[in-house]
Amino acid sequence: MTTSSGTLSRLKSEQSIRIIQLLIGAIAIGIIFWKLQWSTSAICCGDFDGYYHIKWTRTLWESIKSGKFPPAFPWLPLTTLNPKDYVDHHLLFHIFQIPFAAFSDPRLGAKIASAFFGGLAVFSCYWLLIRYRVRYALVWLIALLTCSSPFLFRMNMAKAPPLAIVYLVIAIHLFFKRKYWPLLPLALVFTWTYDMFVLLIMAAMFWTIAIAVTERRFEWRPIDARPT
Repeated sequence: MTTSSGTLSRLKSEQSIRIIQLLIGAIAIGIIFWKLQWSTSAICCGDFDGYYHIKWTRTLWESIKSGKFPPAFPWLPLTTLNPKDYVDHHLLFHIFQIPFAAFSDPRLGAKIASAFFGGLAVFSCYWLLIRYRVRYALVWLIALLTCSSPFLFRMNMAKAPPLAIVYLVIAIHLFFKRKYWPLLPLALVFTWTYDMFVLLIMAAMFWTIAIAVTERRFEWRPIDARPT
């Protein structure tokens, strides 16, 4: 009984420590991304695509409310984005941005959305470290936040790449748990969000190779990903 009580107490203590680590990480990430985004009055950081994304998000929302979905894209007639050939490669990203596009100033909404999605991407990586009890998680978080200014800038551009990182973290978690069938709906969501969904296919192939090297067997399920 004493041993069982001691084990339970130790588990509760470890859980409390992990929660504290996650809170510290969330606060640090939030402050950095907020400061970076509000270091300029423009949508951070040196890219103009964010203006297109937030404007198109508002156009999508207005078309949904009016019952005329999808809306026409009458701009850029002399490019591959002409009205006849236009395809929204980031449809789900734009749908995820709709709550932020409701701001009276869409630029403000884009800045808040950018800080939120960028911070979520980094936090998901940090959560993975905590979830699988990687030692010195806070040190790894500091390394992630200080290793590359272009990485932080790109995460703050009001674009879809941060969500790609979130999806890949979810995929890694599924690999570790040996739960492969959810990769199918994840792939669908990834494809509708960002056109770099091929990264998920590559991740599944790398996982299969890693299992083949370490466990001397061919793990086909991540590539097939059908329910078994």
